Amino acid sequence: MTANEKLEQKQQLLENIGKQLRENVDSNRHVDRELKALHKALYSEEPIDTVEIGKRIDALNEEMKTQRERLKELNVFRETPFEVPPEDLEYVLQEYPIPSPFLKFNFDTDLHVSNMFTVFDDEETQEQFSILTGGAFDEELTQHGHRGFVEAMFSDNFHEDIAFTVMNAFFWVLFFKGDSWLPVRSYTLEILRLIPKAILEQYPTPEDFIGAFSQFTRKTLASRGHLLTQGPSYLW
Repeated sequence: MTANEKLEQKQQLLENIGKQLRENVDSNRHVDRELKALHKALYSEEPIDTVEIGKRIDALNEEMKTQRERLKELNVFRETPFEVPPEDLEYVLQEYPIPSPFLKFNFDTDLHVSNMFTVFDDEETQEQFSILTGGAFDEELTQHGHRGFVEAMFSDNFHEDIAFTVMNAFFWVLFFKGDSWLPVRSYTLEILRLIPKAILEQYPTPEDFIGAFSQFTRKTLASRGHLLTQGPSYLW
């Protein structure tokens, strides 16, 4: 699926979810009015039409059932939390903002579409990068551009379904915690905590993802990780 197709799919999904939420709000208001009317009828001194009351209660039950079904469809924004094993709790990072479900919804898109991080592509950056890497990637950088170069680091090492998700989650943690030296294990655990469903679909055993990301860090990031990125903004 192309980036444009993904974007169109997300926009359509968001429109559908917005419609569902508006319908639920309207339905909640209707249910609230009906419940108040039923309460007033039941506790008044006027004669009660039990058949009519029963029909209205049945109708409310059906309406609330429909509401519950609509809410189930919103699970696209919900994740089953990743439980960090007790022996790894020392690696868990604290005190950094967790992206909202709506923001994480864009994590599986490229840098252009997600619009969360911008890769510097000025001549000074390219010259600095070339010096730091001994010109090893000059041809690749010229061929693919700075943004394509950064994205390729992830798409060449992870399944296409999670490559950009891992990339954006990593950059998110790096931006807020990258001013300190941290174990790679901390980064992998935070990525798992941010987006467990997508990661665990490809790596059912969390330790396999930790191993894959550690290898990626050693073989790919360590040799290419001098490029400047900004996004909220970060230099790495």
